[in-house]
Amino acid sequence: MPTIGSALAGGFLRASLLSAGIHQQLDGTEGSGPMAGLLQAITYETTLSGSTAFQAGLIQNNWPSISSLSNNIWQPKYQYGLNTLKDPDRPFSGAELASDVGSKSYAGYPATLIDIYGRLISYANLYGDHGGIRALMSDGRSKSKFTNGEVPMPIFTSIGSSTADGSGTCGPGSNGTQYEITPFEFGSWDPAVKAFMDIKYLGTRMYAGRPAAFQCTTGFDNLGFMMGTSANVIVNACKDTGNAFPGTPLAPIFQTIGEGITYPLNRQYFSAIPNPFFGMRSSPQVAQQQELALIDGGNSAQVIPIWPLLKRNNVDVLFVWDVYYDLNGVQSTGGQLYNTYQASKPANLNRMPTIPPPDEFQAKKLNTKPTIFGCNDPSKNTLIYVPVQQYLPQTSSTFNLTTTPEQTRDFITNGNRMVTNNNNSDWPRCVACFIMKKKASSLPDFCNACFSQYCYN
Repeated sequence: MPTIGSALAGGFLRASLLSAGIHQQLDGTEGSGPMAGLLQAITYETTLSGSTAFQAGLIQNNWPSISSLSNNIWQPKYQYGLNTLKDPDRPFSGAELASDVGSKSYAGYPATLIDIYGRLISYANLYGDHGGIRALMSDGRSKSKFTNGEVPMPIFTSIGSSTADGSGTCGPGSNGTQYEITPFEFGSWDPAVKAFMDIKYLGTRMYAGRPAAFQCTTGFDNLGFMMGTSANVIVNACKDTGNAFPGTPLAPIFQTIGEGITYPLNRQYFSAIPNPFFGMRSSPQVAQQQELALIDGGNSAQVIPIWPLLKRNNVDVLFVWDVYYDLNGVQSTGGQLYNTYQASKPANLNRMPTIPPPDEFQAKKLNTKPTIFGCNDPSKNTLIYVPVQQYLPQTSSTFNLTTTPEQTRDFITNGNRMVTNNNNSDWPRCVACFIMKKKASSLPDFCNACFSQYCYN
């Protein structure tokens, strides 16, 4: 059986709910129709930015049904979005947020605006008292559905920046180091780092691979903070904390609480993490940084987290769920996928199939229908690309901070329909053909029509 990975694009609340719908329809315990059960055959499920929000809820609660998360968390909470101060069922104050962040700082760990942001999105996405404050990323590895192999390995991605070295830059650039956050590890395959650390002990001050003070930290891998690190979209906070989410009720919250944070303004924009790779010769570009500065996983012009799957040589088939719209609400042009292809070449990730540039992508309307890349080259991954279509009316803005209960349900249903290619009766068996094409010695005759219709040549 081929090894399968699934990559879910970012895009704030929209991405979270569309990704949830995709996951639901693939899940044999909840989905309906011939595509249900494919989730149990997927080995890795990668998320970044908004898509990490639904994934965090799964990890915290031992992978419950999407319906239960929708009914009990997203529908009641997303109508308030991040402005959870107005949620009558979860009363808390800005002072409480400040206390949370202040406690972390008082304990000697770096705290930035992303700590505040992580707390806010925790109230909107996690169960439990105080916004699920006790939930840890490392908890996922002991959950029964995960240990029994019933669900894929969840992988969040985040991008590193040189901001921590004092350069004052406000973004990582297109070649920023890609970090992975899993229930087991934190680190990067990229040449700048080439190392991982047990995430349970993230936050420990390290030097040359050993605890600098001969003692270990636990609890730094707070699930809400890890979610906020991957979904860190507070771009304007880099230069002016008062401009975080400008024109929304959140701006004064960030400005008031941010006054108690002593970091320079340009560094408050990033998640600050004690560098596990400090002093390590094998991690040349970060070895002199005592702290890592991390940002939204999509801020390297690759908003679909394919990169971790390319780094794993055992992966044969990649499902790429492109739920991305740009900041103006314009549907994907294929540019993000093309950027990953371009970045893969100098990195010698030679199993990435050829992706056409955006002008050809749009001219051939590849952003309006499923397309299979790498069909006929056995040296390449088979990449099953499925772009979002608005089967139901919905907002497309990344920075839309709220959804009504009805919109929440519609987004999830729209994600369901992406999986079934809008209930196309031939699509499920075509997907089976795509998955088995490079492994099976022979395939049914109907597969030829599938390859002719969907394969990019």
